[in-house]
Amino acid sequence: ALPLPPTPFQCPTQDDYLDGQTAIMSLVFGGGIIWCLQFVKAFEYMSMATAVVDWYVNQPNEWDSICLSKFCSLFKGCGIGKLFSASFLVASFHLGSIAVGSFIITVCKLINLLFSLLDWTTKDWQKENFLLRMLMKCVRCAIWCIEKCIEFVSYYAYIYVAMQGCSFCTGAKDTFTLIAQHPGQTAINQVVNRLLGCMLTISTPLVCGALLFWHLDDTDWFERKYGERAVLIAVCITVVAAFLISSSVAGVYSCIMDTLYLSAFKDMKENKPLVKHMSDDMR
Repeated sequence: ALPLPPTPFQCPTQDDYLDGQTAIMSLVFGGGIIWCLQFVKAFEYMSMATAVVDWYVNQPNEWDSICLSKFCSLFKGCGIGKLFSASFLVASFHLGSIAVGSFIITVCKLINLLFSLLDWTTKDWQKENFLLRMLMKCVRCAIWCIEKCIEFVSYYAYIYVAMQGCSFCTGAKDTFTLIAQHPGQTAINQVVNRLLGCMLTISTPLVCGALLFWHLDDTDWFERKYGERAVLIAVCITVVAAFLISSSVAGVYSCIMDTLYLSAFKDMKENKPLVKHMSDDMR
């Protein structure tokens, strides 16, 4: 019997269905992990913003008088109690806004990840087609810009939720209104935050690594005890640890500056011509 000619369309096999289900489950699992990480990050950010807003509105002598438990009063004067109170407030009233904002950011990151995968799988075709390569790079650049813009609006919306107790959508609308009314001040605030954050995350690891290398280079016992490469390994570990710690500090500083910036503009807008809550030192 003669063999049948190959058909252009063949029915999918069970392995094809399994591969499709595996890809879908991998996408769902990865999206869930990203969503959880973004949720925790947003909860941390909104808790800090809530504490800063309360500090801005209330007088210094009233700052620690709003703690919600006796445990918080143990840390009176150092701000930890107020941070616990802010976290309890966010967990009680604003988890829905955090879930919505983190889900939107997760969708953007998944789209960026899918296009990165598509770029990687079509790299052979891109070598042969210059137009396809340029189109893929332009699409990835546009998706990256959209992702960063949505992250910027989302984190400003978290601050508005902390200030006003509104929903996430209302906070995002107020963020667009702020950018439209004060584009120059918003851009300057972001540039200053980025510059100070870069200076902190670059200078701190370099200084820590240089000081440790200078200290261990003069001590012969460390190299004799742990080996010739021990100094280099210790310096690398110190640089990585200093970078992680300084990045966290820069993130806290950025949250504080953004919250004070939005609080000051809201105070000046609602309490004209005299500012109600801004202190003389801040003016």
